[in-house]
Amino acid sequence: MHAMVNVKDAGPIAGPASWMNISGSWDDFTNPITTLTGKNIDLETFNFSNGIFWHLDGWVLAVSGLVTL
Repeated sequence: MHAMVNVKDAGPIAGPASWMNISGSWDDFTNPITTLTGKNIDLETFNFSNGIFWHLDGWVLAVSGLVTL
């Protein structure tokens, strides 16, 4: 039997409503994959600086566009 559990500030969650305890450190989390070319990368940190650059570039373009209006 499935139930609907309502969690404060999160809303309803459908499922068997079983409790989970999650332990460990967030700093220990990794998300490794092997690409089709055989390269091993961690998706948590791969190309992070490139992503930051393009986000900042988008913000600069958006703000400069608003300033020129």
